[in-house]
Amino acid sequence: MAVDKYANEDIQNGKIADSVNVTGNKVVTMIQKVSIAADDGANSVYRLFQVTSNMIPVKVDIVHEALAAASSASSSYNLGIYEQGGEALDADALAAALDFKTAATIAAPKNGLGALTVDTIGKKIYELAGHDVGNKDTGYDIALTAVTPSAAAGDLVVIATFVQG
Repeated sequence: MAVDKYANEDIQNGKIADSVNVTGNKVVTMIQKVSIAADDGANSVYRLFQVTSNMIPVKVDIVHEALAAASSASSSYNLGIYEQGGEALDADALAAALDFKTAATIAAPKNGLGALTVDTIGKKIYELAGHDVGNKDTGYDIALTAVTPSAAAGDLVVIATFVQG
């Protein structure tokens, strides 16, 4: 049997729905260049952006030079959410084990949202950080964390697009 219904249950039921899910909302793009030093060790944290709690990540592209670990092994970095100026809330909430061994270009960037799933796409930063509306912070840091750091110095650029929720 054919159906004709709104995908958003709130609209279907005549309730108020988040504008981002219905009519859209303001898009914010942030760009940050990071220089990785050859002697930056494991657990080095590169705080990229400060975002408000209601921001929703929609695209994060990472462009970088080849950053190989010792013995040409893969370097590995996570992209996650930290308290502003504080501890990790979920260091790999957005992407886990990003391999920077082979360079990525603007035409073929690394996906900085690889950890998101069908259930987490469209969630607000505070939700991805493990908070709820009652205990959310006003803002969060989006940070890159070295798991297996590069043995070579190099640069990377992170281009992140969020929609205000």
